[in-house]
Amino acid sequence: PPVQFYTVAELEARGHAADQIFQGPLLDHGFLDPDEWAARRQRCRLQTSDLVGLVLSIDGVEAVRGASVLSVVDGVPRASEPWVLDLVPGRSPVYRPEVSSVSFRERGLPTTPDRSRAAERLAALRRTDRPARLSADTGDRPVPQGDDLETADYWPLQNDLPSAYAVGQTRVPASAPPERHAQASQLKTYLLFFEHLLADAFAQLGTVGDLFSWTASAAPTVAVQPVTEVDGVEALYRPAPADLPSALQAIAESPEDAVARRLRLLEHLSARLGTSLAEYQRVQTARADPAAPARVAEDKRRYLEAAPRLDAERGLGADTRDAASVTGFARRVCAILGLRQPGRALSSPRFRIDESAATRGDQPVTEVRFVAESEAGARLLNGRPVIVTARENLREVRGGVEDGDLCVVTDLDDARDAASRLLDLALSLGADPSSYRTVARRRSLIQTCPDGTVDVLATLVGGTRAVQAVFAQAAVEAGQEGFHVVEHILLRPRSDADPFLLAQTAPGCNRIPDPYSFRASVVLPAWPARFRDLAFRRFVEETLRREAPAHVALKVCWVSHRQMRDFEVAQDAWRARLAETRTTGCATDPASAVCDEAGTIAEVEGARPLRHGVPRWGDGITLPAATAADRQRAEALSAFARVLFSLGSIYPPVRLHDCVGGGGPSDARPATLGSTQLGSL
Repeated sequence: PPVQFYTVAELEARGHAADQIFQGPLLDHGFLDPDEWAARRQRCRLQTSDLVGLVLSIDGVEAVRGASVLSVVDGVPRASEPWVLDLVPGRSPVYRPEVSSVSFRERGLPTTPDRSRAAERLAALRRTDRPARLSADTGDRPVPQGDDLETADYWPLQNDLPSAYAVGQTRVPASAPPERHAQASQLKTYLLFFEHLLADAFAQLGTVGDLFSWTASAAPTVAVQPVTEVDGVEALYRPAPADLPSALQAIAESPEDAVARRLRLLEHLSARLGTSLAEYQRVQTARADPAAPARVAEDKRRYLEAAPRLDAERGLGADTRDAASVTGFARRVCAILGLRQPGRALSSPRFRIDESAATRGDQPVTEVRFVAESEAGARLLNGRPVIVTARENLREVRGGVEDGDLCVVTDLDDARDAASRLLDLALSLGADPSSYRTVARRRSLIQTCPDGTVDVLATLVGGTRAVQAVFAQAAVEAGQEGFHVVEHILLRPRSDADPFLLAQTAPGCNRIPDPYSFRASVVLPAWPARFRDLAFRRFVEETLRREAPAHVALKVCWVSHRQMRDFEVAQDAWRARLAETRTTGCATDPASAVCDEAGTIAEVEGARPLRHGVPRWGDGITLPAATAADRQRAEALSAFARVLFSLGSIYPPVRLHDCVGGGGPSDARPATLGSTQLGSL
């Protein structure tokens, strides 16, 4: 039977408390009576005899010769039964005349009814029988409308003094001596100090709504207002300001004090929501950035603006049907840390690692360098090359090294890592205009060392336009603060073509018998300026683990631009294939049944290794047969798993200095075990 919707007032009149009315999910058309909903019985089967009885109760119907019921689910016929039809769980039966066939006889002769008239009659009956759906504005208690007391209005006190004082709006007679005029002006000026104290107090009371609001982030925290209802008040200010309200505001508070007070007010509002952003403010302002307080205030304002959605979706995971969907956990952490919204690409294909053939000392070598390209594919920037050669040719190649070469190595992977680290350094410096200089008649991207020397990181191809294009692209890359979250449970096998993740059960290492359950990986870029600060990195990791569910173990990886690009390409391909996979999400889903039957990974025997160390299900485990789409998804999953589990955190490089005689600069980054790497870049 249809349900009846009510307003809050109607349910309160029926004796229901507020906690009973608002319990349950948010509905679009009002509220349900808890008693009526509890007494409602959901049919699990439909009997033809009941339908026949309803038809016979209609005036003019004498007999029913035969009847059968057809079930159509999502436009697809499911079953046809002459007596009893079992209904789909969670669905209610609805009569659909467009897929029904009804024949009538009158005095033994077939008759054809007017179908259009019957459809109009059916629609009218449904409108009469269906309760009116309430509008969305009845979803909460009405907010009482208050009266504006106009607390900011101020009437000067001196206007109520006796006219003998000649203050306020009372003027001194023109025939009075100059001494009398001077006495009245002096008394007005003296009282004006107290008038401003009272007027500003009333103005402050009138701005309470703005003080405790995150939308008025640019509003002053100390309110002032000029005293205007005093005769000749403009002549009392010396010197006379061009803009009196602005001059009074500058006296009341400085821009720095306004930001500091706004931060305290925003922290109070966030604390009322059960979240403290004070630690983020402390870490951000400790970076000696003049713009840090204003950025923290804006980040707090954005968090408070999105707080209702962040709290409501805090426990939601990623929707596998949408390749761009992100978890509620990721949205909340991004809002707390002032990061970009997750789910967007953090690496640009315009910056990449290029490999080309060349010669050094009459020997063939491979040059590995980072490059930057325009939207049209034109080369804009060439990084210093890393030379790769065979070990037996190392001495001869080193003898032919050119000035622009970075180093000579014998392993291609080492060369890619060196070029990748140089790219990260170039991205961190490329957004600074002072990093571009002409060296040896070539426009170059440089790094200024603590001793004042200059290291060339890359040379630009082109003139001023190339510099502008590289600067704009580097500025975008330097601000790519965000992260990706991978829920390992989404990597589970769904068919016999899917690979199985490798379990860690060897002695001497951290045992991970089940790499799927209660595990997630967080991938962050290592090249943005804030992410190169180890103190801010630690705070980000602490925030990630604090906001994550307590039963979920996180693996946090800080990766280079090249690693991030490989990761995002593989993830996009896998998520696109995963979105095409249709799952019901119920207990009878084959993918869910596989996970339930498999048990823990440590109990799976006979797992045989697949390429690159990714294993596959062994014998004894039954999985659904793979379709063509399943095999494509399995290939994408294999490629993504190889990239994901090859990631490891990279750290900013440091140099070792001689401790005797203070050989290192005073502001040199300390070498910390497990958080820095030794290098020469």
